[in-house]
Amino acid sequence: MDTTPKPVFLTVRMNSSSVYDVFQPIGLTFSQPLESLDMNGVHLLVKDNDTTWVEVEPPMFDRDGDLRPMQYVASYEWEPGLLINLR
Repeated sequence: MDTTPKPVFLTVRMNSSSVYDVFQPIGLTFSQPLESLDMNGVHLLVKDNDTTWVEVEPPMFDRDGDLRPMQYVASYEWEPGLLINLR
């Protein structure tokens, strides 16, 4: 019998919609406080007029203050017109 505990996945919400203000930081809100955020699990893909998604280095996310342990933000210089996919 396998006694290895199954991983529990947290719910993550991003502060975006179909139209995003390129001057606003990206915000992530998790369903539970995090001890740390492993950036190896964060992937950012961009696409412009082409049909190919290209992976680029994602921005660094930092905790949004000591009083918000479930919220992380990242500043990023977006190019208007780019489509993004944050995984």
